[in-house]
Amino acid sequence: MNLSNHIQLFDDYLDGLMSSEEIVSFESRLKQESDFKSTFEKHKDLRNGIIWSGSQDLKAQIKEVEQAHFKMKVVKTPKKNTNNYIIGIAASLLLLIGAFFLIQRSGTETSAQDLYAAYYEPFNPNNGVRGNNLEQNIINFDKAYKAKNYSEALSLINVIQAEKESSDWNLYKAICLNETGSMEEAESILLGLQQNGGAVLAHEAKWYLTMLYLKQGATDKASIYLKQLASDANGDHSEAAQNILKQID
Repeated sequence: MNLSNHIQLFDDYLDGLMSSEEIVSFESRLKQESDFKSTFEKHKDLRNGIIWSGSQDLKAQIKEVEQAHFKMKVVKTPKKNTNNYIIGIAASLLLLIGAFFLIQRSGTETSAQDLYAAYYEPFNPNNGVRGNNLEQNIINFDKAYKAKNYSEALSLINVIQAEKESSDWNLYKAICLNETGSMEEAESILLGLQQNGGAVLAHEAKWYLTMLYLKQGATDKASIYLKQLASDANGDHSEAAQNILKQID
């Protein structure tokens, strides 16, 4: 597989565009192929570690620079010391994208909305609830949510919750409410989850509260949860939280 296909594969995984079978296959490769995992981690760091005015622009610029850099290096790929080679590529990419970023953003300050656009992605559905009465609604929700049709997804969540209540759906509901402009109701649900949800839901609720507050420009509120997330070295959003705090402190 060439680098371009790798990039698309990484983005599909990070953007929640894979089927459950593809996710299992991808995560299996991460466990079994150290070079594949290392390249993926560097790509993820590039996406998460650089502030951009829009997440889609960021992804496009990363892809362009990675592909251009690969073309320059492919003939000289060393047969030994693979880890050092990957690290070298990652360092070069950071310099290239960093320089491009400075040119594009020179003379401007990073706003809370910029941070929101760069870091926000809807939570990836991985629903385990199945049953004859729920299955089709869940399938329809999954399609609507991944297609970013959040109004339809919200309507389907309400139907699903009427059939079988589960706090897991409240996180998706809050995200759909945020996406459709009902930020006050989304905030109320997220506050409830971070106080009374299980460990995973509480952790994710804190992250999406910070995203909601950044979207509103409320950096003081966002900082409260960012500091909690940043201090959790094993948390999924620790590094991103640290990066954001550096931008708003």
